[in-house]
Amino acid sequence: MADRLHLSAKHRRILEALLREHLPGVEVWAYGSRVNGRSHDGSDLDLVLRGPGLEEIPLEQLADFEEAVRESTIPFLIEARDWARLPERFHREVERSYYPLIDVKSDSVAIESAGHYDDWIECPLSSACRAIDYGLTASASLQPDGPRFLRITDIVAGQVDWNTVPYVALESYDFEKYRLRDGDIVLARTGASTGASAYVKSPPDAVFASYLVRLTASPHFDARFLAYYLKSASFRTYMAGVLGDKSAQPNASASTMAAAPLRAPRNLDEQRAIAHILGTLDDKIELNRRMNETLEAMARALFKSWFVDFEPVRAKMAGRDTGLLGSIARLFPAELAASKCDHIPATWAIKRLGECFKLTMGQSPPGSTYNDVGDGLPFFQGRTDFGFRYPSNRRFCTAPSRMARSGDTLVTVRAPVGDINMASTDCCVGRGVASLRHYSDSSSYTYYAINAIRQDIAEFEHTGTVFGAITRKQFEALPVVEPHPALVQAFDTLMGPLDRRIELHEAEAQTLIELRNAMLPKLISGELRVPDAERIAAAVA
Repeated sequence: MADRLHLSAKHRRILEALLREHLPGVEVWAYGSRVNGRSHDGSDLDLVLRGPGLEEIPLEQLADFEEAVRESTIPFLIEARDWARLPERFHREVERSYYPLIDVKSDSVAIESAGHYDDWIECPLSSACRAIDYGLTASASLQPDGPRFLRITDIVAGQVDWNTVPYVALESYDFEKYRLRDGDIVLARTGASTGASAYVKSPPDAVFASYLVRLTASPHFDARFLAYYLKSASFRTYMAGVLGDKSAQPNASASTMAAAPLRAPRNLDEQRAIAHILGTLDDKIELNRRMNETLEAMARALFKSWFVDFEPVRAKMAGRDTGLLGSIARLFPAELAASKCDHIPATWAIKRLGECFKLTMGQSPPGSTYNDVGDGLPFFQGRTDFGFRYPSNRRFCTAPSRMARSGDTLVTVRAPVGDINMASTDCCVGRGVASLRHYSDSSSYTYYAINAIRQDIAEFEHTGTVFGAITRKQFEALPVVEPHPALVQAFDTLMGPLDRRIELHEAEAQTLIELRNAMLPKLISGELRVPDAERIAAAVA
């Protein structure tokens, strides 16, 4: 047996990942020139594959491995031979000088043996996975026929809103092959999101698309711990090195991503403890977001009832109780009147948006005024800055050209058109964003009124030769229903406190996100110990 193999660390990681992915449980020996010291950088690498029980390895497995090697970035030829199919004399020749590239027994001992909490192991990500699979190639459909069909675009900030994921029609065999289960991890392998991931938690019937890779944790690793590792700086740094300068269309194969160097506690309970701490913070963040979704849905429903469907007016016309306080019910007229667009409550009017709302179209200041250290005002340019309700402070500007006030409604006006957020502080808006405020000065009425005409705004996404955009003239010309000012005030009185609760929930979620982001790299690396992290998380969450 030799004690040295002529193979770079990078190519070795990729090769070991391919072997573990396509030939799990197979012992691998290297032999020939790269073991006996007579090789150069371009020499072939000769391998023998010793299957479980030294039985023959299925030919389809060998073919899959060979194809994966050809598609990898390894720049030299790899000749892999099945030990069970070789003559006895060849066995004796290899046994005289070989290098154990993958020792299945040693791998098993290294992972399974119990250790102290200070005992960490290092291995490729592939060693922590029971399976690594590519997704289904098919077309998505909005019709609810078949399971949900998870795509890269359905993963936003590491989260999946299953209510917005489309469907796919497929055979039962494919459903079982590509089915997502609780604890799976999906990883994007192409496009600007290459390397982005999501932990699958209690999914509906769902499968995953071909531009995603599914990782299934081995029994010796906690799936949620691996999911947090994929969000760590260590994995991001590895992916940046793999992708290099692929600005046109970044991509990475499953085997390349699975070659990422993983460092983890040997003790499975400690992995679970780390995942539990980070998961507790994430669960609290998710709870806040769900509460906000419920509160916002209530506000939207009230706005629609009053100002879109005119339900109190219709109730009066039918002689029914409006269900509202008398002081509010009296503000609604008792009949509908014809207008140039449709029937609306009498005394109300159809107007141009510019007559009812102050509109500020954004303008990007010089790039020299941008910074990431917090100098000046938060600067928002478009969808990449938008969150569930409020944009995030990614960049700042010391010389803003166009500004929005705290409480203004923000709308994306180009590529794409029609995404909506609310400014939580005074900010600078770039040319991809506009701000609006109803002339009543009600931030709540503005936000829900603009949400009510979102589809009208989004129609401008389909204009233009390169990308969609809406101009000031087009924006101000949109028709809106203008109610009696007293009703706007009544809506603001009711919804203002609810919106402030949403703002508090979102602020708390942001604090938890910052804490999680600060703790994650220290827990994943072992710099922060579990008992200390538990005390910190308990004090905040």
